[in-house]
Amino acid sequence: MNNEKARFRFTLRKASYKELEDCLEKFYLAYPTEDDCMAALLEGIRTSQNGKQVSSPGSSVFSCKGCGREDVEKVNNGRAVKCSSCKKTAWLTAGTFFERIRTARPYLACIWFLSHGISISSETFHLLIGVAQSTAWDIGRKVSLVLEKELMTIDSVVPATEFSPAIRKRSLDTPARQSPKIDLIETGADADSPPFFCENSALFSTTSNVGDFESILFSYLSKEPAHVDEIARLSEVPVHKVLSAMTILELEGLVQRLPGERYVLTTSKSRPANFIELTPRVVTLIGVFIGFFDDVYIGISGRYLQSYLARAWVLALHQLWPVKRLISLISSFGPLKMSQIKARAPKNEIRLFVDLAPQLP
Repeated sequence: MNNEKARFRFTLRKASYKELEDCLEKFYLAYPTEDDCMAALLEGIRTSQNGKQVSSPGSSVFSCKGCGREDVEKVNNGRAVKCSSCKKTAWLTAGTFFERIRTARPYLACIWFLSHGISISSETFHLLIGVAQSTAWDIGRKVSLVLEKELMTIDSVVPATEFSPAIRKRSLDTPARQSPKIDLIETGADADSPPFFCENSALFSTTSNVGDFESILFSYLSKEPAHVDEIARLSEVPVHKVLSAMTILELEGLVQRLPGERYVLTTSKSRPANFIELTPRVVTLIGVFIGFFDDVYIGISGRYLQSYLARAWVLALHQLWPVKRLISLISSFGPLKMSQIKARAPKNEIRLFVDLAPQLP
């Protein structure tokens, strides 16, 4: 798809209020009723990403899945149909991202804005569409998480701390009385050392017992001895959990325990092979995203940074993502629980496309 993307100009900016109004007006003209909105979602659901119809193209999106008849009664806001022939109730959104939604309009509106390059905050979305702000936030985060999982599959990464100027909002899991920037892990041992990335690092073999928790604590260590109390203070983790993690790291040969419950690294931290050098072009690109996050959202949460970036890429290259294509991509992800969204770990590295912004220096 790289050649296809190269034909489009990378544009990322805050939409004016007039653009928002015009886009919303076109949305209501295209989908005036809830039935129209649900039909659009169902049409996208049954179209796979390669453009093939999952069901026969001539059948109605509201036809019975069991016998294929169209003599049905719509129930549950069009998410299911009750067949007058086989008497069975079929859930049309079952197994898709839209499985348990109450109404289709807010979800379709979110996708519509994305496909037109219009990004709005949850505060503005809830006013325009008439849903609670918490609902608007949930929809935006769900859609963004799917885009992250489906699109951000590249290997190249940059330090998450490069985005720290945009991190101004706390997540539900941000430690109390701590700056929101704590959700971006500062991983360098000192100012002159290169950043270290726990994820995908060659330091941790596939057979090692080092998990995410141990990796995070490892990032606080250096060649200078650190007392267990200091590690616990920096990581805001109870001492007994720190000691347990240090035991695992010690058994893996990554740290050494010194007298007085002090710990020191026995290996060097280094950049992973997939690290992107911070050239002027990459720094400029990061600056574009930071400025965009400030203008549209007045800052973001570090735990959702990768999802925000995935959403921004779709906005910047929205010509590639017509409504049906986005619905197909999102619906194929399957049901998504809010617990999957809220359980986000602090970031230490961020995946970033660089070759899709050709006009940047």
